[in-house]
Amino acid sequence: MGQQGKLNFRDKHLHHSEPIGIGTHRSEPFKKALTLALKLMVKLGQMPSLAIELVRLALKLEWVLLTLKLKSMQALNMDLQLQDFL
Repeated sequence: MGQQGKLNFRDKHLHHSEPIGIGTHRSEPFKKALTLALKLMVKLGQMPSLAIELVRLALKLEWVLLTLKLKSMQALNMDLQLQDFL
């Protein structure tokens, strides 16, 4: 790894390397699960499927958290609109 928390990759469509933050715009549960998954991939080279499954679960968890956040924001917006109406 280059910079702390960053991976450098080279995309075939790009002409330069771009640092990609591990979970830069991700939730804390995702960052923790991804970090654990990467550590497991290093330590348990013969069991990468476990690490991959952890990343999948982290993505599902993040999706659920984002959905709940969206729903709560929509409910708050509806509450504010109702208060304006009254």
